[in-house]
Amino acid sequence: DTPHVPLWLKESVAYQIFPDSFAQGEGRMEEKPASHVTPDGLTVTSRLGGTLRGVIDNLPYLRELGINLLYLNPIFVALSYHKYDIVDYYHIDPCLGTDEEFRELVQKCHAMGMRVMLDLVFNHLSQAHPLFRDVLEKGAASPYADWFWVHRYPAKDESGHHYESFAFLEEMPKIRTDNPDTADYLLDIARYWLREYDVDGYRL
Repeated sequence: DTPHVPLWLKESVAYQIFPDSFAQGEGRMEEKPASHVTPDGLTVTSRLGGTLRGVIDNLPYLRELGINLLYLNPIFVALSYHKYDIVDYYHIDPCLGTDEEFRELVQKCHAMGMRVMLDLVFNHLSQAHPLFRDVLEKGAASPYADWFWVHRYPAKDESGHHYESFAFLEEMPKIRTDNPDTADYLLDIARYWLREYDVDGYRL
């Protein structure tokens, strides 16, 4: 309610990157869709095949444009190419690259005088996220039942889904950010990427 916008943001020239469609290498982008299976058996996909390596390789070009803030659309593990249906907030989607490649990206940006801002997507997550899968399986008995806006149980049946979701799509249930336990979970995610990878800010 009373935000304090840092001075550096007001002085920034930002470049927004949708990683899937930006680049695979220096000045190179070709259609190379990919898919990977996560350790818990979920399949994540890309549509065009852009990667974090492609972003890293084009940093000199971005710096020449006068960019000093890199804003990345979602890069966490997610089922769809757009990465707004997140299933794991603590790792980079394997279609885009690795955790260590993201660390390299942040370090190289900082060395060039560029900051890095991530899209955290705290409005909703994927129905395949472990927390929501627990709600689908256990209903009101799930410890995460009040982490979401469920109208009745079962939360999903043959008549449709019975919870608030992004754009009315059952694939992306909305998160109850007014729940203190949910807020703690989300704030832990925010602290993690600040602490472990030295990111500079977030778009919420």
